[in-house]
Amino acid sequence: MKKNILLLSIFIIFISLIGCKSERLNYTLVFSKEKSINNYAKIYQFEDGSKIYSEFSNIYFRKNENEMINLSSALEQSLITIDDIISKMNYEGGYNDGGSQLYATKKNNRLSNTDFMLIKCHTLDGNRNVIIGTTPDINKKCLE
Repeated sequence: MKKNILLLSIFIIFISLIGCKSERLNYTLVFSKEKSINNYAKIYQFEDGSKIYSEFSNIYFRKNENEMINLSSALEQSLITIDDIISKMNYEGGYNDGGSQLYATKKNNRLSNTDFMLIKCHTLDGNRNVIIGTTPDINKKCLE
C-alpha cells in the first residue's frame, strides 16, 4: 500500500513538472515594427550586470491570446529566460572571440512574428551581453 502511494506521488509530481515546463514554453515574442533610434537599445539588465540590447524598440512576451507584456517585465517576473528563447531557435555557430554563440529563427517560425538573430556574447574581455537583431554582422556588437 505504501509503495502504491509513493508511486502515485512520484507520478503526480512528474506530471506537474512536465505541465509547468510545457506551459512555460508555450509563448510567442512580438516585435515592434519600429527600430531603436540608438541602433541598439538596452531593454534589460541582469543581476550580474550583463544586458540585453535590441535592434527593435519594443519586444513583447505573449503568454496567450489575451496576455501580452513587455519582454523585460517577463524576464523580471521569471516568466521566461533567455535560455527558453534560445531553446526555440536554431544554433548558427560560434565565434573565436572567447565563445560567443549565434542563434537564429527561420522563415515561418513559431517563436515570433518576425525572423531575428540572438547572440549570447562570451568574449575574452568579459562581455556577457545578449544582442537581438536582424543584421548579419550582429556579432560585432559583442566586441564594442
